[in-house]
Amino acid sequence: MDSSLWNMVSSSSRSRFIEELAITEGYCNGRLYTIGIDISAWIFDIQAMLVSTAARGGNPELRIIFYRLARLSAIAVRPIFVFHGEAFQANQKGRRFVAHDHYLVRTTKALLQIFGFPIHVAPASSAAELARMNEDGIVHAIVSDDFDVLVYGAQTVLRMQTILQTSARLFWKPTVAVLTADGMRDDSRVRLNAGGLLLAAVLCSGEKYSAVDIHGRQPTLPISHALARTHLGDGLLVSAKKVGQDRAQSLHQWRNALKTELRENTSGSLPTQLPRLAGRIQDEFPDVSLLNSYVYPDTSWTSGSGAAPNVATRSPLDVTALAKFCNEHFLFGSADDIVEKFRSVLWRGIGMDLLLRRTSPSPPPLLHHEIELFDILKIVRTRLHGSAEYLEYLVEADASGLQDIVQSALSDLEEAAPRSASPFALIRTWLPGPLFQAAFPAHVKSFHSSNGTSMVPSASDVIDLMESDDELDLSDVELEITGCHSDSDSIIDLVSDSD
Repeated sequence: MDSSLWNMVSSSSRSRFIEELAITEGYCNGRLYTIGIDISAWIFDIQAMLVSTAARGGNPELRIIFYRLARLSAIAVRPIFVFHGEAFQANQKGRRFVAHDHYLVRTTKALLQIFGFPIHVAPASSAAELARMNEDGIVHAIVSDDFDVLVYGAQTVLRMQTILQTSARLFWKPTVAVLTADGMRDDSRVRLNAGGLLLAAVLCSGEKYSAVDIHGRQPTLPISHALARTHLGDGLLVSAKKVGQDRAQSLHQWRNALKTELRENTSGSLPTQLPRLAGRIQDEFPDVSLLNSYVYPDTSWTSGSGAAPNVATRSPLDVTALAKFCNEHFLFGSADDIVEKFRSVLWRGIGMDLLLRRTSPSPPPLLHHEIELFDILKIVRTRLHGSAEYLEYLVEADASGLQDIVQSALSDLEEAAPRSASPFALIRTWLPGPLFQAAFPAHVKSFHSSNGTSMVPSASDVIDLMESDDELDLSDVELEITGCHSDSDSIIDLVSDSD
């Protein structure tokens, strides 16, 4: 599907901070904000991106996925990763896709399990499966770059380019563009309902269906959008849902209506009359198999058990398994180097796991021989995120357990003796107030009592994270150097993911 189709609907989107969205619309409403992620689209896009770039390090595709998962682990969300099924692969004649048994698919599944993120394999298209999961309330929103997810009926889609980038400042507060079906329908600049989205997709299908397009040539994006905003979209959707001769007759009438609209511009939606384009429309347009794939997609509800998928909850990160995985697949270096990498990109995720476990009614057991990876020592200060209505807490924690676990995991593989002392004994990171207050009420009460401050945020606490660039206040992960630099308490920012 032509990625430029997103330009049709982008003006209806609203910008939100993903962390604030997860807290206010998920956790504060009694349920983790659940996002369905089209991981098959991720893999395909990453491979396509790296074809034209000079990637450094081992397994660059898998490494990008690692950093994306690390970023997601730091947010109070329940991500569900959906893969294409075998039926999807069978229907992709002449189109590029990533096979379900591809090496990158297999290793990505292993990495997801290590992060504790649920996996679901759709019968066919992951986009169609996610759209139905969204309609049925299994997921609050969908993360996908495939425009088809809107055509299949998605109600809320998050466009997350900023959160998914793999450049420096990994923990910079990212915004997401929130697209909703209601917003696309009601926004005067978009005005696309379910039928309009279907018509836009049909007009811009290309590739496999270009032979039965409009005489092999697609209309421009503005023309497609103009047509999709008219009654023709609703008419196409009604015709597509009919069967047999009724469908053939209905599509014939719809095709004539399309030609009339192009010749006469009766709706006034087109910039001008387009009689030549009307003359190029063939009797085979639109392709019936394409309509069927959109209107009657294969999902878990229509195949197999015929029921909604039973998807697991989010589990804690398995640091032991991740250390072994990184040692095998990435060029991160020695065990000590892996420890430093984990501290720089995983620490907020480890902290989030702790908060989720302590606030869960049925918390999972510790994975690491009863070692608490995130041993909170004190609250350093608070701030109010410029877009939120809750405090964030900068907490200081003991990080020594992380090195013990990684060194133990790699003890059979590491030839060089480990350093005698960890260069980073303490670590500081920002955590969301509502979760932290519920997980550590005693710490919170003691902090506010001793400082004479309120747990209710005030306007004076606000920090605009989009404009300020004060490293001390903005570093979401801050490491306090001890031991080798004991003469000063330096705070450094380790958020670069380049290697």
